[in-house]
Amino acid sequence: ITSGEYIQMSGRAGRRGKDERGIVVLIIDERMSPTTAKEIVKGKADPLNSAFKLTYNMVLNLLRVEGINPEFMLERSFYQFQHFSSIPALYEKLQTCEQQYDLIKIENEEEIARYYKLKKKLELVQDQIAIMINEPKYLLPFLQPGRLVTVSYI
Repeated sequence: ITSGEYIQMSGRAGRRGKDERGIVVLIIDERMSPTTAKEIVKGKADPLNSAFKLTYNMVLNLLRVEGINPEFMLERSFYQFQHFSSIPALYEKLQTCEQQYDLIKIENEEEIARYYKLKKKLELVQDQIAIMINEPKYLLPFLQPGRLVTVSYI
């Protein structure tokens, strides 16, 4: 068994609200190294991830019931709690990325911007040429009987 499974099963020991502690009896039917046993008993729990998905049907049912709105339901869900708790770490990561962004120095930035604009203009002209080449008034004079034509997709 994994440490998460052990924690799940041993967490059920004792009677809720009646016993301060419960007793767990671990019966092992095969040889196990001490390190493996230690990993099972002292390991970490499996992460608990919400499977909550707000569907259209759920929203319609919530709107039908007076006094409950979908936003309230979302704010009180475990899914929202999990994602809300990750905000400080994401904010810290954002701050780090912004600091790294501010430290970036680009030499010849104006030339690079000019090159980018020229590259975009070139792509636009190439697209216009491809459209023009495929127009019948430009294409038909080259389509003569006996002439070899290569067809390719642009």
